[in-house]
Amino acid sequence: MSQVILRRTADATVSTEEALSLVGATVDGRVIHQSGNNLLVDVAAGELDTLKSKLTGWVVSPQQERIDAPDTRRRIA
Repeated sequence: MSQVILRRTADATVSTEEALSLVGATVDGRVIHQSGNNLLVDVAAGELDTLKSKLTGWVVSPQQERIDAPDTRRRIA
């Protein structure tokens, strides 16, 4: 299983509610988190292409490891 980020674009033909049902019903996966039109889902590795084909207008990208950004704030001593 791999975590995938789904982001709805302005020209998406599938609504967020329909995407939620597609992930639960069609694809062997589950929704981990939803924030507006963004979804974090856990899907089987072989099902990623199926998910991409059904969600036209959505950006489907694998979740990557976090990159720590340096703290650039000034410090007052």
